[in-house]
Amino acid sequence: RNDSSSVRVGFVRFSPDGEHLFFKSDAADVVDGLADTNGEADLFRYRLTDGVFEAVTVNAAGTATADTQGTSSDDVVVSPDGRYVSFVSDAHDLVDGFTTSSTRDLFVRDLVGGQTRLVTAGLGGEGVGYDQGATRDAEFSPDSAFLVFTDNALLGSQVTEALNFNFATNLYAFDVAAGVQTLLTTNAAGTAPANGGLSGPFESGVEPFSFIVNPAGGSAFFVATFTDMVDGLSDSSATPDLFEAALPAPEPAAAVGGAVAVLCLGLVPARRQRELHRPA
Repeated sequence: RNDSSSVRVGFVRFSPDGEHLFFKSDAADVVDGLADTNGEADLFRYRLTDGVFEAVTVNAAGTATADTQGTSSDDVVVSPDGRYVSFVSDAHDLVDGFTTSSTRDLFVRDLVGGQTRLVTAGLGGEGVGYDQGATRDAEFSPDSAFLVFTDNALLGSQVTEALNFNFATNLYAFDVAAGVQTLLTTNAAGTAPANGGLSGPFESGVEPFSFIVNPAGGSAFFVATFTDMVDGLSDSSATPDLFEAALPAPEPAAAVGGAVAVLCLGLVPARRQRELHRPA
C-alpha cells in the first residue's frame, strides 16, 4: 500500500505473538488521515487480523509522523509481550517539550497506551544522546517491564549527579511503564555510579556489545572494567570482568538500584553483592 512505485520498504519484523508486522516505509499514505511530509522512512505496525496500519514513530500530538531530521528510525526492538517497541531516532517531536543537545536518542513507545517516552534523558529531562556505534541494540527483560541498554552519556538516574558521574559507558534498566531510569553499574553501596567522581580512577566501563539479559528474568550479565561494584572485592586493575546485575522490581515510584556480583575476574564481571567465581 503506497502512493508511488518507487517507495522503499525496509525492516520487516513480526511481533512475538505473530499478530503484528513491523516495517519501515517512506510512503506518505500508509495511515489514512495521518500527515506524513518528512520525506523519510517511518516505522509502522500492521495488524494481520484486520489489515489496520498504525504509525509507531508519530509526533506527540498523534497528528503526523515524527519530524525525522535526515535518517529514519533504527535499532528497532519489540518487547516479548508485543506492547512496547524501542527505537533510535533524531526526531524532535516524539515527546512533548523535547529538547536535545545530541543528534539521536533512544525512545520507547507503548502501543497500547499510545505514548512515547524518551529513554536517554539527562538530569533535566533533555535528550543527551545514544551511542549506537559503541553498543548493541537495547534488550527488553523477559517480562517486558524493563528496557536494558548501555550508554556513555550523562543520564538521569536514581544516583547520578553532575559531579559524581564516572564519564564511562554504563548499563541501565528503564522501567517502560513508569518511565523510571535505574543505573545498574553503581558502586557496591548503590549510592553513586561505579568509580564515580571527579578524582577517578576513570574506567572505560561496560565493554561494547557485552551485555545480555538473563532469559529467566531478574538480572543482566555484562563485562566491565569498574573496580568498586562488589563489596569486599579487591580489584584494582582495569582488566574486564564479568558481572551480573539484579534488575529492580517494576514500580511507579523511584527505582532502587540492583545489586551486583562478580562472576569471573580477569575475563568479564557479574553482579549480586557476592563473588561467584574467580579463576585460579
